[in-house]
Amino acid sequence: MKPIKTDTGFMLDYLELSIWSFISHPEKVRVSVKDGILVVECDIPFIGGIKASKPKRFTAAWLKKLEAIHISKWKSSYEPRAMVCDGTQWELEYKVV
Repeated sequence: MKPIKTDTGFMLDYLELSIWSFISHPEKVRVSVKDGILVVECDIPFIGGIKASKPKRFTAAWLKKLEAIHISKWKSSYEPRAMVCDGTQWELEYKVV
């Protein structure tokens, strides 16, 4: 697996978002770059897994958009500070190479 670089050298290994509520199973979306191709994997309860990929030209454009929102300055993981048992919970995790 070889990440793709933008013009400024930004590279993404993966980004994963999980969302769930107190009574539901988590819905997960994972975006990764494998051999320069953007791969999107979704795991949705009662539907199952979905996997799609985009060509290299799309990958570079998507990475530039992430770079534009300064993702490299974000924390490497976001989680709620307290468990709220009646609301929506989420986690965001990513790794820049």
